[in-house]
Amino acid sequence: MVNLGVSSCFKVTTRFSPFQLVYGQEALLPVELEVPALRTAVEHAMDWDGAIQQRLNELERLDETRLLAFQAREALQKRRKKWHDDHIRERKFAIGDLVLLYDSKFWKRPGKLKIRWLGPYVVVNVNDNGSVQVADLSGNLLPTRINGFRLKKYHPRSNDETAGAERESNVLEPSESESRMTRAEAS
Repeated sequence: MVNLGVSSCFKVTTRFSPFQLVYGQEALLPVELEVPALRTAVEHAMDWDGAIQQRLNELERLDETRLLAFQAREALQKRRKKWHDDHIRERKFAIGDLVLLYDSKFWKRPGKLKIRWLGPYVVVNVNDNGSVQVADLSGNLLPTRINGFRLKKYHPRSNDETAGAERESNVLEPSESESRMTRAEAS
């Protein structure tokens, strides 16, 4: 029954059901035999010669239906490829850049607090095909080249940014003189 459901469903890619592409007509569901529908009523009221002629006409239209499905699939694939190509962000790396490497074992496993990026690494060589040779900070090369889409640039914090973060954390904590005043007031 599940196979009938899958085979008789309209597919966006082809604009037809798989059953119709194979047999040239829509599938006759079991419920349509119990509850009279217009399609089954017309087929049951036909004589044998009329039914054979109708089936031959459906089979002649089958090639046209398959051609339309093929054209619809091709058009949809072109639209999807164009959308995909328009949304690709090109990543350029230069030798000496610091990069992070995406840990692909987390690709299909969600998790909020998992570390997904490894590194930082240093770019040693950039190839024309988009692959990048990287080394860790001590200079040891990774054994394989990495696809550029698995890398992102690493921007280390400068000393000014970390000093600013320390100043912000000090704003929340009382200074030494303030803590002395509160101790003196308490005694």
